[in-house]
Amino acid sequence: HLCEIFFFESPDSLLVPHLSAWQQENFDFVSEESLEYLSVLQQMSKPEDDPNYWKLVYKFALLGLNKYVYNMLLIHSRFK
Repeated sequence: HLCEIFFFESPDSLLVPHLSAWQQENFDFVSEESLEYLSVLQQMSKPEDDPNYWKLVYKFALLGLNKYVYNMLLIHSRFK
């Protein structure tokens, strides 16, 4: 599929949506450690004060795991 994205798509089409879709189809997983950490953060009153909060948000965003980014932002104290 990846070769198809690079070589068979028209040159004027945007590559990012295709790469994002490919990545999510093939690598849409979250480590148990990240999920456990997310559940710990959900119990905190101000999870954004934890030094790893934003690291995890960025990790999920860079992996294209938007539903996890959304969940992380939902537990931010300013959102509540």
